[in-house]
Amino acid sequence: MRRMSTNAVARSWRVALADGIAASRKAAASNNSGEVILRKTVPGLGQLHLGASQPLSKQVPGNGGLRLWQYDSPEKASSEAARLGKGMELKHSTFGTGFAGAKVVCAAEKPVASWTGEDKKVLLDSVAAMLAEQNGAMYTGCDMNTTTADMAYLDSQSPYVLAAIGNPACCPNTATGYGVFGAVQAILGGDVAGKSLLVHGCGGVGAVVARLLVEHGAASVKTYDVLAERADIAGCTNVSANEAWWRHEVDCLVPCSASGLLTSETPLAAANVVGAWTSPP
Repeated sequence: MRRMSTNAVARSWRVALADGIAASRKAAASNNSGEVILRKTVPGLGQLHLGASQPLSKQVPGNGGLRLWQYDSPEKASSEAARLGKGMELKHSTFGTGFAGAKVVCAAEKPVASWTGEDKKVLLDSVAAMLAEQNGAMYTGCDMNTTTADMAYLDSQSPYVLAAIGNPACCPNTATGYGVFGAVQAILGGDVAGKSLLVHGCGGVGAVVARLLVEHGAASVKTYDVLAERADIAGCTNVSANEAWWRHEVDCLVPCSASGLLTSETPLAAANVVGAWTSPP
């Protein structure tokens, strides 16, 4: 049996991925069933919003992470959930997972940084109740401001959790960071050596991407975060004090922060944009 060369395998995988993305976009464009939004109040903490790309069922359950964020209004939280659900639909249909696209967003009433461990427990108990109401039509996992430890607790309360909780050495944020780095490599011709980049958001994903860019010879890696100290990464230039981060002329902007960062009016100076978002414009 003839074995394929490494280059041939890589090309085959990329072609298959491109075909999958094209097919998923076509399917999404023809999906007229609309989005589904369910809401559940978390007393004293906020409101849960479940966004989905289509009506969910046990036959085609939804899957997407639990995002915790403070929004300007309930309407913005609902819009975020709906857009993230559509983004997840592209992922699931691209890879043929059998899941529908969905997302759970918690619109926090107070800054997430001020949440206590007990607050998180109350939130996760409410999520477990929401999932139970869906009766197998929705599965969730980690997303912004939720961790594998959170998912381990949620798993003890609900059978509807899909997350890397069985192996403490496996970090989904790190895995996502490597995926983003690979995408950046691809868009820059397969190599980041000698390139200039700006990583926006240096949390669990962005920090991994920034370190990989430095390790692989990027000429300049600028980092930005609303918590400026998180952007202090060895080999990088912290530009968090510069509010006009979008004016930096770089080969690639790598957004690993909250969605809604860019709009059609953002005057970007970056030649390319490759990030960790699942939320389409």
